[in-house]
Amino acid sequence: MMGTAIDWFRALGGSTLPPGESARRGYPPLSAEGMADARARYHFETGRPFSLGTSRVFGELLSRIEAKTCASAASCDFILEILAAQQLRDLMPRYVWGATFAHKTGNFPPYISSDIGVATPVRGSKVIICLLTQRHNGARGVIEDCLGRMTELVVLEAEGR
Repeated sequence: MMGTAIDWFRALGGSTLPPGESARRGYPPLSAEGMADARARYHFETGRPFSLGTSRVFGELLSRIEAKTCASAASCDFILEILAAQQLRDLMPRYVWGATFAHKTGNFPPYISSDIGVATPVRGSKVIICLLTQRHNGARGVIEDCLGRMTELVVLEAEGR
């Protein structure tokens, strides 16, 4: 992420208060429409990306975790256990039956929907998939469907179909 959590809360709340003062006063009262407008301004008008992470860098990290070369073997196994316990299944695993996933989502609906992970198909080779989106300005279901279908195609290719 670019910036700090306080930067994010200030942008969403339209506030420049210092962190301690923000905590004392609480989040500014905004209507649902005001909150939606603040969120849209944050994502579309700040001129800076939400993140500097790239699919290539996340893919390399996942490759190293899978190969147990970025930390001890026990640590890498533990990381994969945590990733395999991901319960949100409406992005990468959405349309893939039988394969298992060790993955991590990163979402800020409706603008950001991302999922990275290692897919293990029923047959064929494991495959690392990194799908990162930002500044989506449409229906949430459309981006979820798109990421799910892209994953389905990658896993089918890994299975040799």
